[in-house]
Amino acid sequence: MLNKKDKKNIILIIVALILILVVFILIRGCNHSDVEENNPNNQEPPVVNPDDHPVEGDSSIPKEDNTSQTVVSQQTSQEEVPEVEELYPEIDLDITDYVVSFGEDFELPKLDEFDQNGNPLLITMSYQFRAIDSIEFIPVLDFSTDRIGTYIITYYVENIKHYISEIDIYVDVVDDSSPVILGMVPEVDEYGNVVDYTPISSGSFINHSLVFQFEDNDEIFFAEYYNAKLDNTIPGDTMEQEAMPTVVPIEDITNFTLSEEGEYHIRAYDRSGNCIEFIVTIDYTRPEVEMITYQQNSDHSILVTIAFNEAVLPVAGWELSEDQKVLTKIYYDEVDDEVMVTDLAGNELIESIWIQYEFPTDPDDQNGQNNLDNQEHQNDDDNQDTEDNGNHQDNEENVTIDVQVLQNDQVTNSRNLNRNDGAIKVYVDGQVEITYTLDDGEIVSYENGTELTEDGFYHFTITDGTNVVDLEFSISSMGITD
Repeated sequence: MLNKKDKKNIILIIVALILILVVFILIRGCNHSDVEENNPNNQEPPVVNPDDHPVEGDSSIPKEDNTSQTVVSQQTSQEEVPEVEELYPEIDLDITDYVVSFGEDFELPKLDEFDQNGNPLLITMSYQFRAIDSIEFIPVLDFSTDRIGTYIITYYVENIKHYISEIDIYVDVVDDSSPVILGMVPEVDEYGNVVDYTPISSGSFINHSLVFQFEDNDEIFFAEYYNAKLDNTIPGDTMEQEAMPTVVPIEDITNFTLSEEGEYHIRAYDRSGNCIEFIVTIDYTRPEVEMITYQQNSDHSILVTIAFNEAVLPVAGWELSEDQKVLTKIYYDEVDDEVMVTDLAGNELIESIWIQYEFPTDPDDQNGQNNLDNQEHQNDDDNQDTEDNGNHQDNEENVTIDVQVLQNDQVTNSRNLNRNDGAIKVYVDGQVEITYTLDDGEIVSYENGTELTEDGFYHFTITDGTNVVDLEFSISSMGITD
């Protein structure tokens, strides 16, 4: 018979079994609820018969069509990525760098005032400028080609939604025009007052003082001049093949005048480096007669030849040589004539031509030739006594020695020579005695036509026993790269 203790144990076992059963029922209820959610139609899952499993490669079994699923997936993907609208206005400008001339009529590029949808755009600009002699850009109010330098123009484009785009363009304003130098001869009245100015061109010869004006489309930065007849002739080697000129800065370009004799080279520079050179020769000295000869021709005429120390202007009835230094004329009778000669600067000289001679009937008449020779000597003597009354010039002594300086076997008038340009020689036609000094040293005898091989300052003395000619020049051998 069961005691109380056994009855109690049996009751506990029954309660435990009941609890286990309740838990199992709850778990089964949850699983069933999940299945119903995944299978809302309460369809039973198909029972797979192993005998009905498709065999790989069996074409009789229809394949599952995934194309519709892919299209749906792509459409879903496209719908999920929203299209982003372009908020900032577009600026269409191909060229952003410009180079224009100083003072040129140039317009800045214009931008479209409407966007692609026809909505208006607000366009504003700002300006920065760097002058040609500056390194810094500074803000300015506007753009102008009347200032030389570089501009940065910034465009700001604002659309109706107040979004702003910007772009920079660069404009270089350059000066490619040279300055202008005006040389003028002042004209004065009887009281010495300047009443007018006569302009002259570069390369002119003038026997007046000159006044100069300088002009430029921008501004004159620097001006200078030198006198080519006053070169720095330094004995010995120099840094250049020719003597260096003495260049003088022009301090006041508003009041620059020249009055002394010389061949002047005036240069002016603007801020952009453009340069102009004006050349003028001021000459107050009348031309000098170096030689006058009378030569009888076969037809009993007489050829008169006058050689000058500088170029002269043509004279009516006379033939002028190519270098403009020799006049020739044929006379057919006795002559008591005067010829007025003017050099390129306007200085005048009157030279007398006097021939007293009876032309022989026989061209071989030696007496006639002797009379011509005597007449020539007489004219030479008369030329030495020509009176200088303001229009005449004394002929001290007619030089009959023809001296030539040769370089590379070519006659040269330069007196600043360089041996790199060819052999240098002195040649004299006729029987003469030639000596020279080098750098004012001892007197050395010179053989006619011998090459000079030493650098320095040469002073030649040539004489035929009656006439004497002095010749000076410098020789250098240093090249321009030395």
